[in-house]
Amino acid sequence: MSFVTLSESKTAGKGNIVVLVTNIGDLKAGSSSNGDWTRKDITVQDGSGKESMSVWNKDIEKFSLNHKYELSSIYWKENKGKQYLNFGQYSTLRDCGISIEENKTSMESSPKQETAPSSDQFLKQKQEQIKKDNEELDKKLDAIFTEDQKNNIEKEVDIIHAIELLVTKKLKTNTIDPNPAKVGMYVKFIYDKIGHFQK
Repeated sequence: MSFVTLSESKTAGKGNIVVLVTNIGDLKAGSSSNGDWTRKDITVQDGSGKESMSVWNKDIEKFSLNHKYELSSIYWKENKGKQYLNFGQYSTLRDCGISIEENKTSMESSPKQETAPSSDQFLKQKQEQIKKDNEELDKKLDAIFTEDQKNNIEKEVDIIHAIELLVTKKLKTNTIDPNPAKVGMYVKFIYDKIGHFQK
């Protein structure tokens, strides 16, 4: 999945963005032909600036102040000549779990810097964290398994991954939804069969 800045998404009218929630407005409520509704306007920002985004009904509780989010399929609407950012029915989010408080010291040392890290900076931080996690995992595995045992485990994982890819491809070919539960069921069945033939 590729990400763009707030500014770029505004120009395109839609997109996937990585933003920080810096303010959450008061709850508003009302009724329409579609029934009752609730709404909050929250302020989000990234390296290109800040914007107000409308969030509706059950989606409101998904957002927390000072948290960073990956937002997918957001869109812009125009009203009275002004564009408004919306988190709609088909929009999705991933809470990155990074708050301003965790970086309070670094932010206080640079008071003029009010913008959040860019998408590229965030992805780089994410890759560094994955590398660090993998190194810690390797240390734990070294303390538990011998090198031969680790190699055997890696081979088994490769087999399971290959089965997963084949099952997903086959389900899609037959226009069947490859949801995780269904794929997992087939992977277990096939893996057990392979183990039986290898004995």
